[in-house]
Amino acid sequence: MVEGALTKIYEDSGEGLVFFSSSMTTSILGSSGYASKRAVVRVPGIKLRDCRVKSSLLSIGVTAPPTVRVPFRWKLELGNFTISREMKPQFSILLEDSIYYKVIYDTKPLFSTRRFEALEDYTLQVFYDSAHPITLREATVVNTYTKSKLGYSTTYMSGLLVLEPGDTYELKLNLPDIVGDETILYATLLIPSPRALLTLNTNIEKIEVEGPGFKVVELQAPNSKSLNVIIEYSKPEIKIYPKKVLLTNLIVVNRRLPAPPLSIHVDDVKTINNKVVIDLTITNDGSERVEDIIVSLRQAMVNIKEIKLDPLDPGRSARSTIDVDMSKLPSKTTRKITVNIKWSKEGVMASKSIDVKI
Repeated sequence: MVEGALTKIYEDSGEGLVFFSSSMTTSILGSSGYASKRAVVRVPGIKLRDCRVKSSLLSIGVTAPPTVRVPFRWKLELGNFTISREMKPQFSILLEDSIYYKVIYDTKPLFSTRRFEALEDYTLQVFYDSAHPITLREATVVNTYTKSKLGYSTTYMSGLLVLEPGDTYELKLNLPDIVGDETILYATLLIPSPRALLTLNTNIEKIEVEGPGFKVVELQAPNSKSLNVIIEYSKPEIKIYPKKVLLTNLIVVNRRLPAPPLSIHVDDVKTINNKVVIDLTITNDGSERVEDIIVSLRQAMVNIKEIKLDPLDPGRSARSTIDVDMSKLPSKTTRKITVNIKWSKEGVMASKSIDVKI
């Protein structure tokens, strides 16, 4: 039975771009036993030229026993600046062995401070001194930036939604506008069991996600102001514990980017000496030079191999080979692997993915 809910936290469109990043952590905080009174978490950011931060949200996920007092008596700092502006609502839900709490902060005031510098990485510090320990689980950032020649339209939903084996959850998302020709859906899930298998479907891309661990999922979505997302939790052959899967964030972004389009063609796929070898041709179909090209192989949304290519001039192609040991693939892997290509222009990243049968 599906429990909990996701709530619309932010919706906007305009000139600029959206930056989304979610990081897993397992830091135990407190003043007893093996707990620590301070945790440090690296929070990815983005450093752009000629732009300003329009909005900035930081979501913190925590698990704690029922004996812990809430609200938490803690202190949070981002880049040595205190975070204090909590948003409403806050969320909590009962799992098998703990309670999961989510607190969302408005961090836009920090970026309005002249001494707070826009960086590619930030240090999040959490100070907590209590005999009842808590465990940090995730730190998620959703920022919007204003920048000319770029466009975005986004809807961000957050909360805590629990699925059990056999559950199917369908969510309708609405975008305020369509500004570009690419729409991406991001989701974050906490999957406790290695036997848990979920399927996410946006009608144009469908992927399977296995546990255990904290997963960040990225899917192509239709270029439409209204789209449906279907999440299915397959029933395992045997009973599992813990079995509850937690969906913590869903964000859909339609974007217009200046980066020249790259096309990927798979020339050959073969197995040699227990390695999967993929031969590719990458072509610059745009009218501008492309730099910082990174090709990676993914399995269940995890990068298992990546290589960097030389810059590509307009109309030029480059052949490349990327391989991975079969031993690095999960034993239950489906017979496909994802080839992802990323590139940048003026510090703005774009990406494209294709699935390859192996």
